[in-house]
Amino acid sequence: MRNIEEIAAEEDARVWEERRLRTQGFLFVSGVFLGVWGWWVFAGGKIEKGAFLVLVSILFLSLAWGVLKGIKFSLNSFAAGTIATLPILALYSITRAPFFGWGKDPAFWLSVHAGAVGEPAWSPLSYLFAEAACFLFPQFQFTLLPELSAIVLSLSLFFLTREYFSQMKNKTPTSLGFGLLLVWAFGLSYPFWNAGTIGLGLVSSLGLLLFLFQKSLLSMNEKSWKTITLLVGLLWSVHPLWGFLASLNYLGSLDGEGRKIKSNLLPLLVGLTPFLWIVFRTDCFFPSWGGNQPFLEIFQNWQSLLASHFAQDWQLGPSLAWTGWIFWMCAGLSFFLWGMNFFKGKTTSKPFFSTVEFWTWTASGLGGFLLFSNSTQNLGPSLLWFGAGLGGFLLKLLDRSLEKRQPTFMGWSSQVGLSTVLILAAMILACLPGGRWFRRQLYFPEQHAFNLIRALGPKSIIIFEDPFEAAACRETQLMEPVAPTAILLESQYLDKRWYVTQCVNRVPDLLFSGLNGSIEDQLKNLVINNRDRWEIQWALSALPADWKEPKVFPAVLTQVFEGGAPREDPVDTQYRYDLTVLPQTDEKMDDASYHYLSRYVVGFDEMGKALMTEGRYPAAIHAFERSAKLDPSFSPPQAYLGQIYSQQNILEAARLEFEKTIKTHPGKITEIMKGIDSAQKAKDEMKMVGLLDQMIRLNTELADAQYQLSKILGKEGRSQEAKSLLESSLQLNPRQLEAQMTLGHLMVQMGNRVKAEDAFRSVLGLDPQNKEAQIELWKLLNKP
Repeated sequence: MRNIEEIAAEEDARVWEERRLRTQGFLFVSGVFLGVWGWWVFAGGKIEKGAFLVLVSILFLSLAWGVLKGIKFSLNSFAAGTIATLPILALYSITRAPFFGWGKDPAFWLSVHAGAVGEPAWSPLSYLFAEAACFLFPQFQFTLLPELSAIVLSLSLFFLTREYFSQMKNKTPTSLGFGLLLVWAFGLSYPFWNAGTIGLGLVSSLGLLLFLFQKSLLSMNEKSWKTITLLVGLLWSVHPLWGFLASLNYLGSLDGEGRKIKSNLLPLLVGLTPFLWIVFRTDCFFPSWGGNQPFLEIFQNWQSLLASHFAQDWQLGPSLAWTGWIFWMCAGLSFFLWGMNFFKGKTTSKPFFSTVEFWTWTASGLGGFLLFSNSTQNLGPSLLWFGAGLGGFLLKLLDRSLEKRQPTFMGWSSQVGLSTVLILAAMILACLPGGRWFRRQLYFPEQHAFNLIRALGPKSIIIFEDPFEAAACRETQLMEPVAPTAILLESQYLDKRWYVTQCVNRVPDLLFSGLNGSIEDQLKNLVINNRDRWEIQWALSALPADWKEPKVFPAVLTQVFEGGAPREDPVDTQYRYDLTVLPQTDEKMDDASYHYLSRYVVGFDEMGKALMTEGRYPAAIHAFERSAKLDPSFSPPQAYLGQIYSQQNILEAARLEFEKTIKTHPGKITEIMKGIDSAQKAKDEMKMVGLLDQMIRLNTELADAQYQLSKILGKEGRSQEAKSLLESSLQLNPRQLEAQMTLGHLMVQMGNRVKAEDAFRSVLGLDPQNKEAQIELWKLLNKP
């Protein structure tokens, strides 16, 4: 007969079970309601609020289906995860790109901020997650995405630490310490660091986090199949590669209970609901990839898209190089230790991995390498799990060696010591100055996009050849509403019916003559049909060698087509370019930064040649000097400058223009300042901004004219007049390095050592690495 304590315990258990069921029911109903409401709000255009409601609904449903069962920690594993994660989070936060980087990263930002349907592969869950974060922290929306990647990836490494510790049978202080070292090493490796410091990295970090959740739930004795199936759908929504790995993991773990597919169909569909993001945002932002039928477009063109990826954007050598030292060191070390165990006969017992784990790990590595993008230097997102699997394999090898310690030269202690030394060496190699993970020129990509946008008028069309420039300029239109009415087109889609249809629908007065012919023919026809009513620019610094018509004039970053539409003089346009964050070629820079810097170098050189042809020598001199300043190793502008200064008639014409500028510009500046005062009193902000832009331009032209005329006078021996002009030029533009250097050399010639030192010190204050100023100052300081 049962006693009163047993009866009371059963009653308490029954009450708690009823409460649990009621809570699950409430969470389920709330999740369904919030999901429907969220998608309704999202479809209405409030995408950030809708994304937040949808994510909360998915969270509620996952709680109703038992996701918390996979989140269990011992105190030791929690402490170890915290110790492993905090330094990595600090590293990612300190070294993150404050805005978008090169490649396709701005396309991710554009998908988040504008809900633009981008070119495949899609990641709707990542977009929803980022949009929800922007809804919660709107004041940080244009800097939040890299920080979000850092937080999610650090959380993934927290759970990875727990995964490593759960695999260890022999939890000695040495093995635990080595596990921490592995987590730090992978956190420092280039694939992990890159994923944790750019916005696009959220596709990799979020996928890894959900995949680790799925593995944790599958390792439990009582599996929550509804939650596991939900995670399969969510991982498909993060990226197709993550979805494939999750499905492989799921199907390989099915048992009698899990084969009830019908009972788990609803969680799978809930996990796939983020793809409604594509449905509701189709054709809502111009341009929208695929037109009205993006799913049909990718189905019909998957072969050409895949062929284009392998022909244009994938290379084996760079994909192996961008994997980095740490990955390959761990791979080599694992293979070596496995061979040691094999020859000692230790691999005949229990296998290191199940068949499903092995093939999932192999597929993650192959997918990571095959989806490498040379334009972004990003490997496929699943490569993070390939690295994590390498670490787990290495730990299991060392753990197996500890079970059978032998006092040999390669016993357990020797294996741990060798592994520690090699991994530390790989970490040091990864951190050496000039390594791939030292990202430089963080603000250059954003400034480059701003420069392109600022050169556009109210009725302008710009045609891009570079997908990065197109996406980055659209993103900058959201960040700072510059040229909001300008039309941004991509030449690669001009022969696509879905693209032309969108252009005609969104811009009815934009004329197309058809879809026949090559992309170059389509571009020419577009220009000819529209140049009388639009200012049309082509985002190239130099024309193709065989280009003849339509006629253009170079404007540094673009080519401006000639036509009947009123347009600004390209010489005036280039004054809007902000060159302050452009790197110098004596700095170490990545290939992408050098590629886009060369756009300015070649562009100024092309402008100088066109101005010389027109006889506009002062403007040509200015363009050539800018080109030479940005890249002193680029010889053409130096040759043209030498040609100009060697011909007396050209030099005299330029001198007259400089003198005219010096006489007339001060009066113009005075008039503009009066106009600014009037605009301030009338509170006319638009007029004031326009007048300020004019005044900045006139000041720049005046400073340049004073500097150029001083050089001519200096060659004629009129040193005192040259000195006065240089000092006036520096008062207008103190950051003009060329004028400071010229003043320093002039003061040396005049014997004014103190002022020469001051001039060279001013140069070093602006550019501490300037070799010429360092040498000249050293000569002066060591001169008796």
